[in-house]
Amino acid sequence: MVEKILSRKTGRDVLPNDMVVVPVDLHSRNDCTLPLAIQLMADELATRAVHDPEKVIAVCDHASPSPSEQVSNVQIMMRKFAQENGIKFCENGDGVCHQIVLEQHAAPYKVIIGADSRTCTHGALGAFATGMGSTDMAAIMAYGKAWLKVPTSYRIEVEGNLGTHIYSKDVFLYLCGQITADGATYMSMEFLGDAVDDMSVESRAVMSNMAIEAGGKCGLCAADEKTREFLARYGRSDEYAPLTPDRGGYCIGSISFHGPNHRLADNPQHKTTIMHKTDRNPQSKHPRERFQLKETIVTISSEEQYIPVAKRAIESCRRDLERFIRRDPFFASTLDEYQCPKSAPDIAVRMADAGSALGIGPMSAVAGTIAAIAVEAMVDAGATYAIVDNGGDIALVNDETVIVGIYAGITDDVSIGLEIEPRESILGICTSSGRIGHSISFGNADAATILSGDVSLADAAATAVGNAAIDIASIKEAFSILKGVKPITGGLILLDGNIGLYGRVPVVEAPQRVEYITGALG
Repeated sequence: MVEKILSRKTGRDVLPNDMVVVPVDLHSRNDCTLPLAIQLMADELATRAVHDPEKVIAVCDHASPSPSEQVSNVQIMMRKFAQENGIKFCENGDGVCHQIVLEQHAAPYKVIIGADSRTCTHGALGAFATGMGSTDMAAIMAYGKAWLKVPTSYRIEVEGNLGTHIYSKDVFLYLCGQITADGATYMSMEFLGDAVDDMSVESRAVMSNMAIEAGGKCGLCAADEKTREFLARYGRSDEYAPLTPDRGGYCIGSISFHGPNHRLADNPQHKTTIMHKTDRNPQSKHPRERFQLKETIVTISSEEQYIPVAKRAIESCRRDLERFIRRDPFFASTLDEYQCPKSAPDIAVRMADAGSALGIGPMSAVAGTIAAIAVEAMVDAGATYAIVDNGGDIALVNDETVIVGIYAGITDDVSIGLEIEPRESILGICTSSGRIGHSISFGNADAATILSGDVSLADAAATAVGNAAIDIASIKEAFSILKGVKPITGGLILLDGNIGLYGRVPVVEAPQRVEYITGALG
């Protein structure tokens, strides 16, 4: 959505990381930040004249009423500047600056710059709103334009009924706990999903206001009927315009989570389950733990002392990948082969090599590569049983037989599984689906599963085979993609009740255990 807004304001199509000069619709100042901007205009720009008085608002609210003679003198200076330029001036007691702007000025597609980090509040109405320092604000007041880099988008989907006494602030605090305080640095945090659709504009404004707590450049919500009703309440119906994200639009990351009343079985995101052969009777000795870091949602199974090892490995490799993508966002968006520079981190090289082997983009292998790196870390620490299921892309070593169930969205009590005998080397079992989950697939397979000792390759191959599996007649052709690609050992396609097999696939009948599906936390 941020690209839509800035494209409209600049009159050209913009992309993430483009440097643009945009006209500003509103400059908002308060009694803590306007005085310095006035001084900088005079000292550095040799002017006290604002570019467009209709687009500047000054508010006394941070020190209200004035607590000292010094503050009173500052506010007198502000009043004098406002009178000189004919700008709107809000006195002590008129209201809080962000609430005044939200009710009286903010609207979809507007560009609003304030000398306050909470300016991002106005993204709740579909405005690009962000805070800048006094030097930038002085230049904006004088020239009416801002120079900035187009932020990448971070898609946040909130689904389901949030439940009693759970509010938008709770949602954001939970989110911030998952992605950390710098997890969305200089990104457009875009809040979507049916739970956000159900929120009032006031509740959305809380999340937009807090975007800065995760380092966000802005916090955007779609402009919808709730937006129209809010504007109408304040006599501004004519300022409404719809704003929604494009389906499949580029984002550097995404995260989905659900309210407590959401049932995973009603909206399955992932395609595999893991059970031990002994799960049909006694419990296995190995515990499971679900772990979420941004859009990475995994189930880790091993002895307890190795689970933190996997978490640290996931955190480390994700950090390396995110830094690399910030340097080259094309890596995250291309669907074609990608050649890594020598400075690329190991995770990016593995992903790019796997994608190139199948003629597709590197992000096709991201989940499997993260799973592999986590299991490698556990094995290096001494684990002989270690499984990481990253949303249906699995890396494992096992000292006892396990059953990997293939979930294809069916509701029968019995489904297809893979019986994996004990092994010392890492195996990748990766699944793509054209019908389940959020990953991009151009095919219609209920499930396309690939086995390989190279987990990254298994993930990319599952994507490639899944893309090619359009109908029953195309299953054989889809498997032909794998010819000559080593070390793939086997594959399976489920499509409309039919099954196709390639190579060595240890298929067994397995009970469907929906509770074992790796789903979003929350």
